[in-house]
Amino acid sequence: PCFDLTVTSDGMLWVVNPGKRRVESYTETGELQSMWGQGGSQLRDFFGCCNPAHLALLPDGRFLTAEKGIPRIKIYTSAGDLEQVVAGPRELGVSTSALGDARSEGSERVFDVAVAPDGAVVVLDPRARSVRVFVRREAEAKQS
Repeated sequence: PCFDLTVTSDGMLWVVNPGKRRVESYTETGELQSMWGQGGSQLRDFFGCCNPAHLALLPDGRFLTAEKGIPRIKIYTSAGDLEQVVAGPRELGVSTSALGDARSEGSERVFDVAVAPDGAVVVLDPRARSVRVFVRREAEAKQS
């Protein structure tokens, strides 16, 4: 049920391939150019079945991903290296008892992501029927 995509300013099409647990880029003519991501249990990996579920592009070319099952919002560099976790189950208000397989009937529980013009992370929360906005704390911004 998840097949998200975004296009960069140079015309490259980036799509989630949740079955292979990675993100892929394609040219305007449909040629596969690159891919990053892998399945696994490390934080940098995409855990469980069919992740990442959603994808967005930050103004500086980094990628924002949303995962289902164990809901996580993460930022990856333009090369696909994990940079940081924006929010995990606790920050998204999901209790441990609510974690589980988000396929089929649970697909409406998958968090979607977008990016505001100022770079703030915008998360559509279908569980609470709300929009959450995550902004970088000043201390974090100074460390980068």
